[in-house]
Amino acid sequence: MSAYRKHRFAASIREQVRPLYQSNNWRGGLAVLGDYAAIGLAAAGGARWPWLAPAAILVIGSRQRALVTLLHDGVHLSLARARWLNRFLTRWPAGFAMFQSDEYYRAIHVPAHHGHLGDPQHDPDYVGFRESGLLAVTSSRAFLRGFFFKTLLLGNALGNVRELVTGRIAYMAGKRGDLARLAAAQAVVAAALSWLAGPLGYVWFWLVPFLTVSHVLAWFLEITEHYRLFGEDRSELEITRNRFPCWWERCFFGMHGETWHLTHHLFPGVPFWNLRRVHEILLQDDAYRAANAARGGLLSAPAGRVSILREILDDIDRTYWRPL
Repeated sequence: MSAYRKHRFAASIREQVRPLYQSNNWRGGLAVLGDYAAIGLAAAGGARWPWLAPAAILVIGSRQRALVTLLHDGVHLSLARARWLNRFLTRWPAGFAMFQSDEYYRAIHVPAHHGHLGDPQHDPDYVGFRESGLLAVTSSRAFLRGFFFKTLLLGNALGNVRELVTGRIAYMAGKRGDLARLAAAQAVVAAALSWLAGPLGYVWFWLVPFLTVSHVLAWFLEITEHYRLFGEDRSELEITRNRFPCWWERCFFGMHGETWHLTHHLFPGVPFWNLRRVHEILLQDDAYRAANAARGGLLSAPAGRVSILREILDDIDRTYWRPL
């Protein structure tokens, strides 16, 4: 069971949200095409003008992370209205192409994370925070050194490779047909990138951004969503964050409704393109409005808001401060 107090929205608010659960058969596919178009253009540009390669890797890594966000929508059955189309988009361009089994992701995300949100033993996010050492951090300096800058400077790159092999691929090896599906998806990506960017295109413009930029963004997003929020006797409005970043941060951290994580947890079946509208409806609720009043993005903060990094650092020091 989840470890929080449910927040009850007024019936009039829930009634306004209800129509926004409706998905369609074009927005999800268009989002997938947009991400792959950006990846293709970046790869072609990076191959043609090598001085653009670092920027291309940044763009590709951010779009790979965006595809995982679409995988997330897919396991909630909201990426497309037609079940077969939702399954295709989730399994292939957003799943196996991203070294991810849609069935595995659904198992750890929907019943485990959503079903046990904030549970120290059963929520994968809570367990991950504990196993990584995040819950043992007692100073802002230790957090910055061990979890922010180390991640940013790719100190976890070898761990990313290990997790890919011993986690995702090992799981697929135990499921009939999954390794063949993974190989087929990667072969299609490799062929396309070889055509666009030469024989090493797959390595430089798929594997490198996936193991570096995409993983860095994924780790930072995990921190922004729930870190320092889990605890006893909290409302569900208090254990998940929405983010309100500046435009430049949104380019990397804000695609496909990623910024509306609290809104998503409150109404998990809503398609990503409707989450902003749901947020605007929920602002009629005083407690929800207060929960979203002052928070910015991970690093950036529009006027009157505070970045989540600043919020986390202040909370760590406030919790563990000791007088001299």
